[in-house]
Amino acid sequence: MGFGQIVNNELLKRDMTPADLSRQLGWNTGVLSQYMNNPDRDPRLSTAAKIAKALDVSLDYLAGLTDNPSGMCAEELEGLRVDAEARALLRGFDQLTPEGKHVIVEQVDFQLSKNRAQVSDSAVCEVA
Repeated sequence: MGFGQIVNNELLKRDMTPADLSRQLGWNTGVLSQYMNNPDRDPRLSTAAKIAKALDVSLDYLAGLTDNPSGMCAEELEGLRVDAEARALLRGFDQLTPEGKHVIVEQVDFQLSKNRAQVSDSAVCEVA
């Protein structure tokens, strides 16, 4: 599938028209239609990047190199998954003042160093 068809499919998913995307990009509708209606025409990288950003998809996806709009493989996507407890912590953290965030970051750093020390101590005990 070519660039224009991929863009068209994304517009259909979003219930958008090429004119809607052109307006969002601040372009004349003719500019976008050149890419969407001519399968042999590929945009410049900067043009494709603007379209990808407007559609919130990766350049790899627009180029047809992946079927995943984020451009990430399954392992990368799994690494981004956050459980409910972590989401709750992140929401709370986001509501803190900058000073409050600083205190939390310092506490997390302290706890992580404490954990590393405990792991090191237990490893030494196992060797002895």
